[in-house]
Amino acid sequence: MIKGVGIDICQISRLHLKLANKILTDEEMTLMNRFKLEQRQISFLAGRFAAKEAIYKAINQVLPSLKLKDIVVLNDESNKPY
Repeated sequence: MIKGVGIDICQISRLHLKLANKILTDEEMTLMNRFKLEQRQISFLAGRFAAKEAIYKAINQVLPSLKLKDIVVLNDESNKPY
């Protein structure tokens, strides 16, 4: 049953790489660090933040102690997130 519908967006200019340690898992940090340009790393971080925030909002009532770093967002061989 769907109780609500929402959209998560992230203003990239508000993010800094310093936040990565609070948001990304070690595996996600490795993926982000593969990008050489800082702007591309921040774009990666913004995408992961938006995805994790959406998941967090959807299941926070069931798992109130959930943190963004507890959620892992990876990509399959087609580059689709899962």
